[in-house]
Amino acid sequence: MTKIVNIFLAGIILFAVFAGGGGDKKSSDSSTTVSSDLESSEIVKILEEEIRWYATTGVKEGEDGRYYCRWGNRAFKANIGENYAWCATFVSYMLVEKFHVYKDVGSSKFLSRAVSGLMSGGKKLGIYYDASGYTPQIGDIVIQKNGKSHTGIYIGKGRMIAGNTGNRVNYQSANSGLSGYIHINYRNVDTGVVKNMNGNDNAEKLWNYMIQCGFTKEATAGILGNADGETGFNPKYDVSVGASRGYGIFCMTDQRAAAMRQYASKKYGDQYSLQGQLEYFVTVDAPEQFKKYTGKTYRYSNGVLTWWPQKMSFKDYGRQKDISKSTEIFMRVYERPGIPHLDRRIASAKKYFKKFGGG
Repeated sequence: MTKIVNIFLAGIILFAVFAGGGGDKKSSDSSTTVSSDLESSEIVKILEEEIRWYATTGVKEGEDGRYYCRWGNRAFKANIGENYAWCATFVSYMLVEKFHVYKDVGSSKFLSRAVSGLMSGGKKLGIYYDASGYTPQIGDIVIQKNGKSHTGIYIGKGRMIAGNTGNRVNYQSANSGLSGYIHINYRNVDTGVVKNMNGNDNAEKLWNYMIQCGFTKEATAGILGNADGETGFNPKYDVSVGASRGYGIFCMTDQRAAAMRQYASKKYGDQYSLQGQLEYFVTVDAPEQFKKYTGKTYRYSNGVLTWWPQKMSFKDYGRQKDISKSTEIFMRVYERPGIPHLDRRIASAKKYFKKFGGG
């Protein structure tokens, strides 16, 4: 909540799922399972959103995958141009930037711009499985022709979504020249429970927490810009705010503050526990605010516009790709200040995006 007001709203257009495409309709597995607690539908949805994005926006970067090639040059710290086979780079991009399984390509110890590199790295880590006798799981990396051909991410029923497919991101058969799979354990973006609170300070801990929950860097930056503006990332913030009392890293008040205090105290024995506050924020409070206060707007008596006009969930917010918009959405939906100082919040969000996100 904000230091001053207790109202909500926000919204964002839920990306439409791109349907259709080619690929082998024949199922190679009768009971496809998912790689982790992340629902299979979520993995497929994120991949299909990438198809839609590339078809409508990515092509402006060039229809030969230059967007992903440029990312690969930065990620692998080696510029080899913008016109190389980019199917393996696409897989690496999705695992780092969209699924947030790895902080970067180096931490994965196997991601590569070459299909052969993916295969050899997967074997070294013991996560590569020959196709014979293995039941693929949604989210696995598909390896074709012993690493000499093509790769993509498995979506079930003998299909994958791959980059460099007719110079596009698209559906394709996973069974053509199939050699094996690399099994990936995806982070759970639903529980909001992150075991390791890593970071040198509270700002970095908040950043890492949200990234591990599956939020984009831009959405995470928007949250940091607001937390900085509210309390300077202080989970022990506990001061009078008008007729109420502001509490915690997001400056909660009234019933929301009481509920968060109770959660942190009961689970961690400390009402000022950062982990307790963030767990409650991700699992209970933020989802409730986005559900209740999006799809409409409200104007305070001083003329300040709050809430958000488009309906969206907190998970939808987590897919935002614009720092300024992310910051404004989170401010108007979750914090709802009477005196916004949006420019300061955006400046802070951009600062932390640059510091932690490599932007």
